[in-house]
Amino acid sequence: MEQSPLLVNPAPHKGRGQRFFAFAGAVAFVIMFVSTLLSVVARLFGLSHFEWTFEVAAIAFVWVTFLGIVVGEIRGENVSFDPIKDSFRPSIRRAIDCGIAVCVFALGIVFLWSGWAVWQRFAFVPTPVLRLPGGTTIASILVLGLSLAGIGAARLIRIMRGGDPYPEREPAA
Repeated sequence: MEQSPLLVNPAPHKGRGQRFFAFAGAVAFVIMFVSTLLSVVARLFGLSHFEWTFEVAAIAFVWVTFLGIVVGEIRGENVSFDPIKDSFRPSIRRAIDCGIAVCVFALGIVFLWSGWAVWQRFAFVPTPVLRLPGGTTIASILVLGLSLAGIGAARLIRIMRGGDPYPEREPAA
């Protein structure tokens, strides 16, 4: 009897990074949702002193977006070339995977570079309402860059060792 793919347990160490980033993204999403809902309710009832909810929602939105990019890239769901790649023989598929990994790594380095430049200039500039340091939002760029560079480097290593470059990818149904 064939076991359902929903019942298959992943290896204990497989997917830790994906689960971490997905959990962090879910927390940021809840913060964004609650602060947006609170701002709507405050406007509906004409309550004052809830201006901070827009700022919190904006900061959380940036984090949700960048953490979602990382989770999607870990799963191999961003910029998927699978239909084209699958039409080639395995050696060319490996070269395409290698090229994608190099691009992801390079993009991570670019985000790190530009994020660091923004950090140096604006990390301690306070936000308009809550007076939080600007680094609260800018750190998301650095996390994205470091994550993409790490994902790209790990994929390159897996490809060079002959392994699957996308071990976190969900199996095709």
